Amino acid sequence: MTDSDILAKLSNKRIGVLYGGLSSEREISIKSGKAVLNAFRKLKLNVCGIDVNRNIAGEIKKEKIDVAYIALHGPMGEDGTIQGMLEILGIPYTGSGVFASAASIDKDISKKIFKYADILTPEWKISKKFAAAPEIKKYPVIIKPVSQGSTIGVKIVEKPSEFVDAVKEVFKYGDEVLIEQFIEGKEVTVGVLNGKALPVVEIVPKGKFYDFKSKYQ
Repeated sequence: MTDSDILAKLSNKRIGVLYGGLSSEREISIKSGKAVLNAFRKLKLNVCGIDVNRNIAGEIKKEKIDVAYIALHGPMGEDGTIQGMLEILGIPYTGSGVFASAASIDKDISKKIFKYADILTPEWKISKKFAAAPEIKKYPVIIKPVSQGSTIGVKIVEKPSEFVDAVKEVFKYGDEVLIEQFIEGKEVTVGVLNGKALPVVEIVPKGKFYDFKSKYQ
């Protein structure tokens, strides 16, 4: 299907761009949503922006949209919640479905799937709030919230004396923390546009690693 075909299909549809939300990535999502809105408006499409809140079902019904563009980040946006609600409402949407969204935002589940499919992934342990912390025999390790994106809460722990404070800090973002083997190397990204992979790009952050500040500030 060509770009012209897609535009023709959308010409008589009302598109709702869902952005904002309630997660720690709200501000980034607002920027994403506004960029998508501007792009649709330049194409002269019938589009509206919907800042997602706890009454999102009511907002969607009020706007009478035919299709949803999901520009949400993090929990309630990428975890299958909004996708499931849209399916109940019978509204088609962009991005992955309910199961893929729920599985991919949970790093523990994702890594278990990788293991099952014989895809290499660094070794890891899960620490749960109010439970005894797992024993870590080799440092450094990466500590991160199980279900956050945009590198929020991610920390590199170099030695045992830093471990407890780092875990306490990461628990601010959820009840489970993923502790992962640190593997030093290059970080690369590959964009996919219209089903085609774009060239591989190496990420060279200014800081120690590609954290939230490096990505957005």
